[in-house]
Amino acid sequence: MTLIVDNVSASIGGQSILAEVSLTVTSGSIVALTGRSGSGKSTLLRIIAGLLLPTSGSISWNDTPLTEVPTHQRQIGLVFQDRLLFPHLDVARNIAFGLRYTDIEPTRRTSELLSLVGLEGYEQRAVHTLSGGEAQRVALARAIAPRPRMLLLDEPLGALDIDTRRSLTSLLRQLLQAESMTALHVTHDPHEATQVADQVITMESLTGAP
Repeated sequence: MTLIVDNVSASIGGQSILAEVSLTVTSGSIVALTGRSGSGKSTLLRIIAGLLLPTSGSISWNDTPLTEVPTHQRQIGLVFQDRLLFPHLDVARNIAFGLRYTDIEPTRRTSELLSLVGLEGYEQRAVHTLSGGEAQRVALARAIAPRPRMLLLDEPLGALDIDTRRSLTSLLRQLLQAESMTALHVTHDPHEATQVADQVITMESLTGAP
């Protein structure tokens, strides 16, 4: 599946956020979006996920317009800077949460992903006991568990200290490659972008924000 963004524009509250943005993300590739605050990186991810409608332009999987696909059927995984783990569920149940409506066997899949993110033996850990880096590993595993068509990452490492961020940068690329995951990764860090992605796209700001 190839994601095609064609001349997409968007406005929020009458203010233009995106202006005629076009890009293509081929199946299995990792694309990083960089640029100043206000350039619309996160807005573009929200439009692709179906959380916001564009004012013009189109987004499609090959020849299928995404605007005709309900948000919950787009098979898109999301990872944010805030991990948003479920506090009442342990690590294993957090990861398996999205598998309830799939044919994927949850115990095996959870064990497989914990191994990939370096958290073997953490199945029954309470999420409030995890470090920031460990929690983000769980969030990544949870998003990837249902094998989405595409993973959208919005500054997933931005809230971590520099050492943890560097170690997770390498892990993130390894994880995406191991899963043959198509991904669009937003980051302000040029080093992170080049280390994670196959292609880096810089978006220009429309607001003049630094």
